[in-house]
Amino acid sequence: MDLRDDSVAAISGPFKVEGSLALKAPVDGEKLLAFSPYKILWDTIGTIPKVRLEYSRDEFSQDIHVIAAEAPNQGAHEWRVPDDIGPSLKVRVADASNFSVSSTSPAPFSIHGAFSFTTTTGGARWAVGSQQEISWQTVGTIPQIK
Repeated sequence: MDLRDDSVAAISGPFKVEGSLALKAPVDGEKLLAFSPYKILWDTIGTIPKVRLEYSRDEFSQDIHVIAAEAPNQGAHEWRVPDDIGPSLKVRVADASNFSVSSTSPAPFSIHGAFSFTTTTGGARWAVGSQQEISWQTVGTIPQIK
Protein backbone atom coordinates (compact mmCIF):
# COMPACT_ATOMS: atom_id res chain seq x y z
CA MET A 1 0.00 0.00 0.00
CA ASP A 2 1.21 3.48 -0.83
CA LEU A 3 0.75 5.66 2.27
CA ARG A 4 0.28 8.73 0.06
CA ASP A 5 -2.36 7.14 -2.16
CA ASP A 6 -4.92 4.67 -0.74
CA SER A 7 -5.86 3.51 -4.23
CA VAL A 8 -2.41 1.93 -4.75
CA ALA A 9 -2.30 -1.50 -3.11
CA ALA A 10 -1.25 -5.03 -3.88
CA ILE A 11 -1.94 -8.37 -2.28
CA SER A 12 0.62 -11.10 -2.61
CA GLY A 13 -0.04 -14.77 -2.89
CA PRO A 14 0.87 -17.12 -0.07
CA PHE A 15 4.53 -17.28 0.86
CA LYS A 16 6.69 -18.93 3.47
CA VAL A 17 9.54 -17.44 5.47
CA GLU A 18 12.33 -19.96 6.01
CA GLY A 19 15.60 -19.86 7.86
CA SER A 20 18.91 -20.95 6.40
CA LEU A 21 21.84 -23.12 7.45
CA ALA A 22 25.51 -22.93 6.44
CA LEU A 23 27.79 -25.87 7.24
CA LYS A 24 31.23 -24.74 8.47
CA ALA A 25 32.93 -28.04 9.36
CA PRO A 26 33.91 -30.56 8.13
CA VAL A 27 35.24 -28.91 5.00
CA ASP A 28 37.35 -29.76 1.97
CA GLY A 29 40.07 -32.30 2.47
CA GLU A 30 39.80 -32.82 6.22
CA LYS A 31 40.96 -36.26 7.40
CA LEU A 32 38.92 -37.62 10.29
CA LEU A 33 40.08 -40.58 12.37
CA ALA A 34 37.59 -43.42 12.89
CA PHE A 35 36.18 -43.62 16.45
CA SER A 36 37.47 -40.15 17.37
CA PRO A 37 35.32 -37.19 18.46
CA TYR A 38 34.72 -34.45 15.89
CA LYS A 39 32.70 -31.26 16.23
CA ILE A 40 30.38 -30.58 13.26
CA LEU A 41 29.80 -26.81 13.00
CA TRP A 42 27.19 -24.70 11.21
CA ASP A 43 25.63 -21.22 11.20
CA THR A 44 21.90 -20.56 11.36
CA ILE A 45 19.86 -17.61 10.14
CA GLY A 46 16.30 -17.48 11.46
CA THR A 47 14.55 -19.77 13.90
CA ILE A 48 15.32 -23.45 13.42
CA PRO A 49 14.89 -25.21 16.77
CA LYS A 50 16.09 -28.69 15.75
CA VAL A 51 18.37 -30.01 13.03
CA ARG A 52 18.95 -33.34 11.35
CA LEU A 53 22.57 -34.35 10.73
CA GLU A 54 23.57 -36.97 8.16
CA TYR A 55 26.64 -38.17 6.29
CA SER A 56 26.94 -39.87 2.92
CA ARG A 57 29.47 -41.53 0.63
CA ASP A 58 27.50 -40.82 -2.59
CA GLU A 59 26.36 -37.17 -2.45
CA PHE A 60 23.18 -38.20 -0.57
CA SER A 61 21.88 -40.16 -3.54
CA GLN A 62 21.18 -43.47 -1.75
CA ASP A 63 23.87 -43.90 0.92
CA ILE A 64 22.57 -41.76 3.79
CA HIS A 65 23.53 -42.35 7.42
CA VAL A 66 21.76 -40.44 10.21
CA ILE A 67 24.10 -38.86 12.74
CA ALA A 68 21.27 -37.22 14.73
CA ALA A 69 17.58 -37.18 13.74
CA GLU A 70 16.55 -34.21 15.90
CA ALA A 71 19.45 -32.45 17.62
CA PRO A 72 18.99 -29.11 19.36
CA ASN A 73 20.20 -26.38 17.01
CA GLN A 74 23.20 -25.04 18.89
CA GLY A 75 25.48 -24.54 15.89
CA ALA A 76 27.61 -27.54 16.86
CA HIS A 77 27.26 -31.27 17.39
CA GLU A 78 29.88 -33.60 18.86
CA TRP A 79 30.10 -36.60 16.51
CA ARG A 80 31.88 -39.86 17.19
CA VAL A 81 33.35 -40.53 13.76
CA PRO A 82 32.19 -43.96 12.56
CA ASP A 83 34.38 -46.78 11.30
CA ASP A 84 33.31 -46.04 7.73
CA ILE A 85 36.71 -45.66 6.07
CA GLY A 86 36.54 -43.78 2.78
CA PRO A 87 37.92 -40.89 0.75
CA SER A 88 34.81 -38.98 -0.36
CA LEU A 89 32.26 -38.33 2.35
CA LYS A 90 30.02 -35.34 3.02
CA VAL A 91 27.93 -34.12 5.94
CA ARG A 92 24.53 -32.43 5.68
CA VAL A 93 22.69 -30.35 8.26
CA ALA A 94 18.96 -29.76 7.69
CA ASP A 95 15.99 -28.22 9.48
CA ALA A 96 14.49 -31.28 11.23
CA SER A 97 10.98 -30.14 10.28
CA ASN A 98 11.76 -28.91 6.75
CA PHE A 99 14.48 -30.89 4.95
CA SER A 100 14.51 -28.44 2.03
CA VAL A 101 16.37 -26.03 4.33
CA SER A 102 19.81 -27.63 4.43
CA SER A 103 23.52 -27.20 3.86
CA THR A 104 26.01 -29.81 2.65
CA SER A 105 29.79 -30.01 2.84
CA PRO A 106 31.03 -28.05 -0.19
CA ALA A 107 33.75 -30.64 -0.89
CA PRO A 108 34.48 -34.13 0.41
CA PHE A 109 36.40 -35.12 3.52
CA SER A 110 37.79 -38.54 4.41
CA ILE A 111 37.58 -40.98 7.28
CA HIS A 112 40.70 -43.03 7.84
CA GLY A 113 42.08 -45.55 10.27
CA ALA A 114 45.49 -45.73 11.90
CA PHE A 115 47.86 -48.33 13.24
CA SER A 116 50.79 -48.45 15.63
CA PHE A 117 53.47 -51.09 16.13
CA THR A 118 53.34 -52.99 19.43
CA THR A 119 56.29 -55.41 19.22
CA THR A 120 59.18 -53.09 18.57
CA THR A 121 60.17 -49.54 19.17
CA GLY A 122 62.44 -47.36 17.12
CA GLY A 123 66.09 -48.34 17.02
CA ALA A 124 65.70 -52.15 16.88
CA ARG A 125 68.39 -53.89 14.81
CA TRP A 126 67.77 -57.19 13.08
CA ALA A 127 70.16 -59.28 11.04
CA VAL A 128 69.55 -59.46 7.31
CA GLY A 129 67.52 -62.57 6.51
CA SER A 130 66.34 -63.10 10.08
CA GLN A 131 62.67 -63.71 10.79
CA GLN A 132 60.95 -61.38 13.21
CA GLU A 133 57.38 -61.19 14.36
CA ILE A 134 55.84 -57.77 13.94
CA SER A 135 52.49 -56.93 15.52
CA TRP A 136 50.37 -53.79 15.55
CA GLN A 137 47.11 -52.34 16.78
CA THR A 138 44.64 -50.68 14.47
CA VAL A 139 42.07 -47.95 14.87
CA GLY A 140 39.28 -48.48 12.38
CA THR A 141 38.89 -51.18 9.77
CA ILE A 142 42.09 -51.49 7.76
CA PRO A 143 41.74 -54.49 5.44
CA GLN A 144 45.37 -54.72 4.26
CA ILE A 145 48.73 -53.46 5.43
CA LYS A 146 51.67 -53.65 3.05
